[in-house]
Amino acid sequence: MAFLPIPLSSSASKEIRDRCSSGRQRERYRFQGLPLGFPVLRFIRSCRRLLALRSSSGTDTPTQAESYLLSWGLSEQQLDKVRGRYRQNFDPNVEDKVKPLLNWLKDVGLTQLQIQKAVVDFPSLFRCRLEQNMKPSVRWLLEMGLDKSQVAKMIARKPRLCSSNLQRTLKPFVGWLSELGIEK
Repeated sequence: MAFLPIPLSSSASKEIRDRCSSGRQRERYRFQGLPLGFPVLRFIRSCRRLLALRSSSGTDTPTQAESYLLSWGLSEQQLDKVRGRYRQNFDPNVEDKVKPLLNWLKDVGLTQLQIQKAVVDFPSLFRCRLEQNMKPSVRWLLEMGLDKSQVAKMIARKPRLCSSNLQRTLKPFVGWLSELGIEK
């Protein structure tokens, strides 16, 4: 069942603008005919999650990347979360992206469970450039005096760290922390 937006009269638009203080609230109530307070965005998000339960290819057969992650130990439920959180169809190249990334995370010191959690929490890891961003960032953290287990713990807790640019984000942030007197 699809909702078709009905053009609002100028008086209805003005009423919504007057009642809603923020743009986010106005976005919620942009469908005429739905009572104010109806959780439209929550409904749309739940529909998006339900649609994500299908394979990213749009069929019931999993893509190569999905099959590889399943064979690597992800459950169907975790794979559904990955599909829902990945902004496009989840079909990164297995040989160029998936295998090298998972092997590298294992080499860094993450356990199988930590890798699964990182992939589910931040599936955009598969979009990150391993050689240009991820490896130099970890190498720099190790040169800063952190040991491999500390770096692995950081990546496991905040996998988004891997997508950070070393020069523009990571170094200035660590410098700021050291200026505040926060040491390793």
